[in-house]
Amino acid sequence: MAGKEGPVIPRRAAGVVPAGPLHSGGFVEQHWLLRRGERFVQVSELLYRVVELADGRRSTEEIARRLTETTKWEVADEDVARIIERKLAPVGLVEHPDWLDATASARAPSPLLVNARLRIIGPGPIERVARVGQHLFWPPALSALLGLIVASQLWLFTIGQPGVVMQRLASTPLSLPLLVGLLLLAGAVHELGHAAAIRYGGARARAMGIGWYLVVPIFYTDVTESYRLSRGGRVRTDLGGLYFHLLVAAAFVGIHAATGYDAFLVAALLIDLDVARQLIPFIRLDGYWVLADLTGIPDLFTHAAPRLRRLFGKRSDGPAPPALRPRVRRIFAAYLALTVPIIVGLFGYVIWHAPAVVSRASAAVASRTDLLADASSAESSARDCSRPWRCCSSRSPLWASRSSSSSWPGSPRRRCGGASRPRRRGPRTSASR
Repeated sequence: MAGKEGPVIPRRAAGVVPAGPLHSGGFVEQHWLLRRGERFVQVSELLYRVVELADGRRSTEEIARRLTETTKWEVADEDVARIIERKLAPVGLVEHPDWLDATASARAPSPLLVNARLRIIGPGPIERVARVGQHLFWPPALSALLGLIVASQLWLFTIGQPGVVMQRLASTPLSLPLLVGLLLLAGAVHELGHAAAIRYGGARARAMGIGWYLVVPIFYTDVTESYRLSRGGRVRTDLGGLYFHLLVAAAFVGIHAATGYDAFLVAALLIDLDVARQLIPFIRLDGYWVLADLTGIPDLFTHAAPRLRRLFGKRSDGPAPPALRPRVRRIFAAYLALTVPIIVGLFGYVIWHAPAVVSRASAAVASRTDLLADASSAESSARDCSRPWRCCSSRSPLWASRSSSSSWPGSPRRRCGGASRPRRRGPRTSASR
């Protein structure tokens, strides 16, 4: 800072707003939150106070004097300038004409984040629905509905006979579109559960939409504002989607019991499987965020990377990761010991089997194409044989339809002209079809 003439007056970057403390964190020292656009940045108290005082009116000397008067630190003008120049300006939290060359570096998209987001619903419509849905978290209503969920699950697995129903549904492929529609509806209600839960805690969901996570499209709800809630409020937000999802499953079980439509019972069973998948804590699904909020670590993967680099002796230009409380540190170490090999094994499995999957998929597409071509050819032959001047008889639909569906080797197949001869077929394998 030497050589600069006149007082240096820093100011917060556009869109940066102090958001208060991080409640129930798993760190030794209290951490604070700064809102930057649609994200929150976790900082120490000293950095938070500097950003809070950098309002574009106070000089670095006035900020240092104010910090010395109101905090436990004795801070000089040079200390404030060094903090801004080395810590705050490089990440885009504080700006000043003398430090315009220090800009925040953009992060590359991670495959473990929801990418390619398409926002469909804004905060206004979500708020109107969440304002009503939040009443389902009122303790008496919550207790009654949880009892209903338990009763429906007991009926599903004791009286509903899901295995028999699934076999019956498999024999009626026309029910598949209805089943897909029911699952899409349940997924949308799942996201509304997150929005209603965060609304009950006093914050609001920012948006809902669809995105791409790993290799599948998903629904998502932006509940970043939950960082401002207590630990209980954050965990409730994490579990709110599963709660609403199971309510939909209970409704589907009731509809099946009343109407006998198999698609509703199968949809309830698939919802149970999806809830179990959502509880897996090794990728960023609901179970991941539940574990993160219970331990007080805002984002497990974000805090894992610098610790793993230091564990393997790799030097980093960034600051040292904040110290964790002893119990949280042991839980986090056990989590990393399980998660790292699982994720590496998962990606290795996908890469190893990708050629076989592509080959089988292309073979299946080619087989279906051949079947469609054969069906089109058979239909064309049937039309030709139905004409009296091309065939000995115009009353041929009955035996023509039988011959097209025959699958026994050596079974007689009628041809135009009334003649028949055996047709030999090979073994029924995927390759021969």
